[in-house]
This record gives sequence, structure tokens and C-alpha cells, in this order.
Amino acid sequence: MSDETLPAFRDYLARDEGPALLEGALLIAEAFQPHVDRAACHAALDELARELAPGLPPGDAGDAAGTARALAAYLHDVAGFSGNAVDYYDARNSFIDQVLRRRTGIPISLALVYMEAGRRCGLPLHGVGFPGHFLVRLEAHPPVLVDPFAGAVLDEEGLQVLLRQALGAAARLEPGHLQPAAPREMLFRMLTNLKHIYLRQSDLPHALACSHRLLALAPGAVPEYRDRGLIQRELGLAAEALADLQHYLAHAPRDVHVETLERTVRELEGQLRRFN
Repeated sequence: MSDETLPAFRDYLARDEGPALLEGALLIAEAFQPHVDRAACHAALDELARELAPGLPPGDAGDAAGTARALAAYLHDVAGFSGNAVDYYDARNSFIDQVLRRRTGIPISLALVYMEAGRRCGLPLHGVGFPGHFLVRLEAHPPVLVDPFAGAVLDEEGLQVLLRQALGAAARLEPGHLQPAAPREMLFRMLTNLKHIYLRQSDLPHALACSHRLLALAPGAVPEYRDRGLIQRELGLAAEALADLQHYLAHAPRDVHVETLERTVRELEGQLRRFN
């Protein structure tokens, strides 16, 4: 596949004001679909905010938990946004236009809906890259956490349950688990999810498009060079694969698979010598 939207994604990342999350999510959706109606997405979020606002407690009430409950109750119970547990690995769950249209998704894409609808109502919301499950954080003292997949406000016990599901029975909740995620971190996680989905489907061209964007977002993400190199090798892009795998081995010499990767590098070098 030709990757015509990659330059636009790179231009977006280079903006002085930093990446706006919704814009990045739309660019990701456009990379894998023939048409994304941006105006319809903005209109849908505006309409959600108009419907949400009357049910929120007054801003001076100091009721953060009540605000979070109202947010979740409207978006989950009334508007019908819920997690797609039946077909979790459908790529459409990661595309913001499809999530808005179908009203279902995975935790991080639903979190974006919560954040964008809430932001339009003046709510200070951030994403949280919680282990194994993306959450929404309403800034308050203390902050309140919402699970957009289930449409539920989480207390400490609920957070601990999620943590143990992800990390095992010995895991203990720490402040670092609840830190806000920057837009670049959210976009990186979205693209990582998509890459795994496409690899699961053996859709290597789309997986490669994800890898290109992951490295545009985070050029220092050394493991991504390995992954992109191996994808390119399978696609017959020997020169590109060789460059990525050499870069990876130079920066991650302790990889447990180093011997296998070095053998792959030698094979690619041999291929290129034969072609030249």
C-alpha cells in the first residue's frame, strides 16, 4: 500500500504548539480508511457536549465524584458508548470516526470520546495509561478515575482489582499508575494497539504503516526498529529491513534474540549483495 497520509502525520507532529489529540486520532483514522468525515466527528462531539452539560453538577459545587458519575452515566447509559468486548480486535474500535458512529470501542478510543466531550463542557480530563486498561482522570483533590469501557467511576478497590488483573495478585497500586498521559503517549498507545491488531490479522502493509507512525512519534523507541525491520523483511523490503535491524542491534545488544537477529542481518546482507 502507498502511505500517502504519512507526510501529513509528520507535519502534524512538527507543529510548534504540540500535537492536539483529536487531530492526531483523526489522522490515524484517515491512514487506514478511504474517507473520514472530520466535520461529522466534530459535530458529534459538540452534540454530545450539549447533551452532557445540563446533567453536570454546578462548577462551584466541588463534587468531583458526582461530576465523574454524571459524565459516565450520560456517555455510557444514555448515549450508549460501551466497550466492544465481543469483537475487541476489530480495527474499527480504534478509529475515532467509527467509535462515534458505532458507539463502541476499546478503552483508549472511548477515553478520547470522554475527554473531548468533557473538555467542551470545561471539565479538566486527561487520559491515564493504566496497566492493561486505559482510564480517564478528572482532575480534583483527589483526582477521580473513570473506566470508559465499563462506564464506571472507580474507587481505590476497583483500581486495585484492575491492576491485579493486569499485573498479578502481588501488584499494589502506586501513584505512578495514575499519572496523566501526554497526547503523544496516547497516540503511541493507539498505534501500538493497531499494529498488534494488524499483525494478528497478518496484514503486514497496515502494520508497517503503524510502525512508520510510531517511529515518527518516538524516534528513540528502539524496539520499534526491530519490529519495523522484521515487518519490512517479510514484505521483501530488504534494504529498509537491514537498516532498521542494524540500528536495533547497535542500540539493544542485550536482546535475548540477538543471535537470531544477527543471522537475519547476515541473510539480508547476502540478499542485497546478490541483487547488486
